Amino acid sequence: MITIINDSTRRSAVALAALIMTGLMLSGCAGKNGAGVNAVKKVSQNNPNEKTDEQRIVLCQQRVNSLKNINPQSYQKRIAYFNGLLANASGYAGIRSHVDESTRKAIDALYKYKTEKFCADVEHELMSDLSSRVESL
Repeated sequence: MITIINDSTRRSAVALAALIMTGLMLSGCAGKNGAGVNAVKKVSQNNPNEKTDEQRIVLCQQRVNSLKNINPQSYQKRIAYFNGLLANASGYAGIRSHVDESTRKAIDALYKYKTEKFCADVEHELMSDLSSRVESL
């Protein structure tokens, strides 16, 4: 089945997923007394150039979209994976509060890893494809 998603729908899905993933990642940092949240705020205040989770996900989506013109076959695979990851994160967010703390920590960490790895792979591919074009001049 092929689903066509327009840009505004995709943007709202990315924003929703980014918000969910941000909540998942931050909740993993907070202890029972909430001290972790303060520590996260202090660290991000010390480094104003550090991007938020939402900004990183939006940047990742922009990089995936850049592949559309550079490597269309890779773009198709990457965007399908990205949309699936966001859909799964959204579904998990709906049941997250119903699972025990150790499961939440493990699954939150898994989503963070999968997202960070995917975005790093896309960035590497984009850099490699662009540099190959320059080298071939």
